[in-house]
Amino acid sequence: MAMALFVGARLADACHGTTPLSSAARSERAGGARHWLGAMTLPANARSAVLQLVDASASNDRGTIATAFERVVTIAAPLLDPPSRAEVKQLLSALEAAHHAVRVALPAPRPS
Repeated sequence: MAMALFVGARLADACHGTTPLSSAARSERAGGARHWLGAMTLPANARSAVLQLVDASASNDRGTIATAFERVVTIAAPLLDPPSRAEVKQLLSALEAAHHAVRVALPAPRPS
């Protein structure tokens, strides 16, 4: 599970920051991760959560990415040591903040 979380975290991290990967690069990485996860033995709920994150990482929807990553973190957190848990929660906070910043920057809809 820890390796699946690590892969998911790397995919999620590539979606934000000062130098996010292009959509094409994220899609290619997501395809590779999906193939790799197919060879792993994971509990059904963990597999579902990680695959949802892999798919979300190929999109440009930071809210979906943050939500999917939060689900993976919730499942994996009890298996992590405190420093690792703090690191993934820091990434989750950054993803949520980036999503919030995008939502705030969007113009308000015009009344019809």
